[in-house]
Amino acid sequence: MSGAEPQNRTTLSRVRDVHALHALLAEYEPRSTYLLSEAIDATTLGRNCRTWLARDADGTLHGALLTVRTYPLHWVSYPLIIDERAAAPIGRAIDRGPATMVVGFRPDVEPVCSLIDRAGRPYVCHVGRFEWDLEVEWDDPDPRTRLAGPLDVDQLTDMQWRTPLIDFPNRQAARQYVEACVGRDAVVLEIDSQIVGSLMIAARTQRYDVISDMIVDPAHRGAGLSGAMLGRLLPIIRDRGVGLFGIRAASNPWKIPEPTLHEELWWAVALRPRRRFKGEPRLHSLGKRVLSKPKPRPEAEEFRSSSDPGREGLEPDLDMSSSGRRLSADRVPPSD
Repeated sequence: MSGAEPQNRTTLSRVRDVHALHALLAEYEPRSTYLLSEAIDATTLGRNCRTWLARDADGTLHGALLTVRTYPLHWVSYPLIIDERAAAPIGRAIDRGPATMVVGFRPDVEPVCSLIDRAGRPYVCHVGRFEWDLEVEWDDPDPRTRLAGPLDVDQLTDMQWRTPLIDFPNRQAARQYVEACVGRDAVVLEIDSQIVGSLMIAARTQRYDVISDMIVDPAHRGAGLSGAMLGRLLPIIRDRGVGLFGIRAASNPWKIPEPTLHEELWWAVALRPRRRFKGEPRLHSLGKRVLSKPKPRPEAEEFRSSSDPGREGLEPDLDMSSSGRRLSADRVPPSD
């Protein structure tokens, strides 16, 4: 090995300021938009988060990693791979850290988890990532829609808490999230003085407003209410001079202009507990049951069509590994 090779290797450095992270990753949007939105969300909610940047000796950015504590003993890692050389150091950081799950788009998650021995099989979902510019055409705002305010927080919290596709450790955490979103911008749709739909801006980056948690009451689905809420939100986004970024499950029926829709594979990989000492996985499982109080989940069919895989593969305590080995190509579901 020559003396120049170690100098060119990719190494990780901590970033403790979310604003600095935002400035560094802004030029990589929309590729970095999801990681940035999660970092902003974690900071807003006061969650414990750790961020690293992967660079070579010349300072060239090869990737980034965000690990967020969502509730006691449950940490989620969001990798961003700009250059394949970042996969190894980011994979090591995840493996040695507290993460119990790795989440993101396939090009970011697959190369990292293939290097982690305690990674299980991936939960794979076809999603649509969409980015709208300011010129997108949409219908005029529906009169049944309006911006949400502080008086709507209780009803919106109920909607978040009832939805099985959204994880909160307790109701207070759901309320805290709703209050943060209402403070940015959120849209509700009312029928007979009852809120039956909501759409929230989860985060704001330099180039995009990131929408999340499009919820429509099951009794009112199929009536175009999602598009009506988007129509109320778009003028606000245009006023900011940014685009719109979001993720849509493949089975979700609401329409998106095709030129802006990019079909991708979304991966979530559960990590088995670390074994730094005898009995640590058992202790971790016991602590999770004692400290975490997940909400009871209604049947997924109430919220999604039967073609949607739901969140069964995302449960942090589900062993998605059929063996104890590393993720390999023959264990990856086909992409089509």
